[in-house]
Amino acid sequence: MNRLSYQIIIRARGAGLFAYLAALMLSICPAWGDVIVSGDVSGRWSPENGIYVVIGTLRLAQDDSLVIEPGVRVEFTGHHGFDVFGVLLAAGTEEDSIHFYSSALRPDDWRSIKFSGRGSDAGLMEYCTVKFANRGFELENAAPQIRHLLIAHHDNAGLRLLNSNLDISGCTITNIGANGIAILGSSRPTISDCRISECGDNGIAVIDDASPTISDCYITDVVEYGIRLYPARGADLIGNVLIECGGRGISIEQCSQIELSRNVVYRGYDSGVYVYRSQEITILNNTILDNSESGVFLYNSTGSAINNILTTNGNNGIYAQDSNFWINYNDVWGNGRDDYHGIDPGPSDISESPRLMNPGIGDFHPLEGSPVVDAGDPNYLDPDGTRADIGAWFFNQNHPPCITSWSPESLEEVQGDEEMEFTAQAEDPDEDELTYTWFVNEVESGRGGSFRYTFRRDGDYVVLVVVDDGLYLGQAEHSWSFVVAGCDAPEPVEGLPAGFRLSAPYPNPFNSLSRFEFETRAARDVRITLCNLSGHQAREIWTGVLPAGRHSFSLTATGLPSGWYLLTADTRVSRLTRSVLLVR
Repeated sequence: MNRLSYQIIIRARGAGLFAYLAALMLSICPAWGDVIVSGDVSGRWSPENGIYVVIGTLRLAQDDSLVIEPGVRVEFTGHHGFDVFGVLLAAGTEEDSIHFYSSALRPDDWRSIKFSGRGSDAGLMEYCTVKFANRGFELENAAPQIRHLLIAHHDNAGLRLLNSNLDISGCTITNIGANGIAILGSSRPTISDCRISECGDNGIAVIDDASPTISDCYITDVVEYGIRLYPARGADLIGNVLIECGGRGISIEQCSQIELSRNVVYRGYDSGVYVYRSQEITILNNTILDNSESGVFLYNSTGSAINNILTTNGNNGIYAQDSNFWINYNDVWGNGRDDYHGIDPGPSDISESPRLMNPGIGDFHPLEGSPVVDAGDPNYLDPDGTRADIGAWFFNQNHPPCITSWSPESLEEVQGDEEMEFTAQAEDPDEDELTYTWFVNEVESGRGGSFRYTFRRDGDYVVLVVVDDGLYLGQAEHSWSFVVAGCDAPEPVEGLPAGFRLSAPYPNPFNSLSRFEFETRAARDVRITLCNLSGHQAREIWTGVLPAGRHSFSLTATGLPSGWYLLTADTRVSRLTRSVLLVR
């Protein structure tokens, strides 16, 4: 009997006698077939062992861990699930993903990957594809890291969160029977930089008392609403783009304290933003155009609408009934019926074509000379430091600095154990104040226009200076690449850090996203947090065991006020701290 015959037996007879015999034979002759898995799992899965064929529900116990290596394929042969109570580390790479799928390649062929409880919080799923289940993921009271996943062809939901506070970033969620992401209970997740499309219901559905932060997501081609909050409290929707939603772009029903900031809602088949029986709703710097119904529909609600583009919608620019909304500094123009219905124009509203770059191909920036440039509320600033433009995307008026001279002019080799001096001078066209930050092999090592450093190990080095005006796209850099030779100290072991290290966040200051690394020579129990200067924790970035090597993390500005923060890595033996400045 060959390998294909064994697979046919397992898939036809499930977990019965034939499956058991096949599993036994395959364990005796592993070269003939794949790995049969069911029940409790732990340890390490490697692609060298073939496909991991699931013939019964998997369970990772609370005190256990499972490492799944890049390239592993996990094939479910029935309506089984993967219940995770312990630490699941499934970290693929951009070039070599980990795959979870079904044998029949149909939605609802298997159940889900389900994380439950605090014991699973140290888990990580990165660069995996998860396909053909009832739900791609279920999370209950759990907070693993989920990033850069392809979640597709599921019958019910791509992700379902219940009472879970986690970060989900960089995922693609598509071809989902119901909701791309469903957020329930008291969940407070941060969802960023995700692409959601082709969902039978909503792109993201938020209900109960959940209060997510949803930022920089692209949502298109959903049957119902792009983002639906029903109800929700304290949610922030920032920088999202919602295009061609079958119903409303953003629907806010019986909610409170919701902020919409810098979102684009374009070509939806109902109202762009719908607000029903909701209180304290802030609609600030959004672009809402070419929707079939009203740009903003307000019913029995309170709040404010400031600095928004509300143009060329099929019905009204703003429709209000029994609502107390403060509106001002909006561009309301060219809508199919009235620009305003049931509400008076704001005292500083304008009514002109916003002259955007090219909405048809997704570019919603205003052109130079557009009437919306610098026409927003002067109490707000754009990231370029100028008075706010009206609309979600602004016309950048900041000019980056120019590095005019540097020393040494060129460098190929440096004598070890001797101090070197590096200098740089820059000019800023807008005469903004500049900061100089120096990095040695990506580690922040100094500030100011000049920098002295002694290289105490032989090897290849890159010294980088970053000149920053603290505003949007306001950076310039220069680097020196050279070899150091003649040091008394031996070379470090290749590929592993000498001890452990927390790199400086880069860029720093930042206004949307900063990155940093933690390196360790041996596996360590690490807790990485971000606190304000008063010592209050603003975000928990990682808690759990990190294996030896270099680990990259992202720090998003979502939900954080401007100011200084302390980034801390606590290894229980020692504590490393870096400062980082958020500038909006």
